[in-house]
Amino acid sequence: MEGYGPYQISKLLSEAKVEIYFNFVGRYIPPALQPVLLTPEEQEELRKKEECKDRLHQIYLRRKANGKQKEWEERYNAKRKAKMEAAGVTEELKARDPMRWVGLMNSLKAQAEEAVITEIIME
Repeated sequence: MEGYGPYQISKLLSEAKVEIYFNFVGRYIPPALQPVLLTPEEQEELRKKEECKDRLHQIYLRRKANGKQKEWEERYNAKRKAKMEAAGVTEELKARDPMRWVGLMNSLKAQAEEAVITEIIME
């Protein structure tokens, strides 16, 4: 195999039907070589997630079309800023303890998004 690149070697091995065995280190999960069979419960859960995602996307497109998206973005930013002030998230905290700041920001962002999405759905 000397003088061949990795793709050429792979192609030659595939053509020769050479089986290669290897061990996984850590939590690596290999890609499924065959279709994954889902239980009916898993299929239903997946369908519900897709429907919810599609519903939120349709709502977003409607708001974008009628000019309401800007209003929703402003609401989200206002909620996030209010939550930041209430939690005491400051630039000083960012400089002093960046990991805590990032954790708080992620938490506040998720809370603000959830609040706005709840409002959107209830609308």
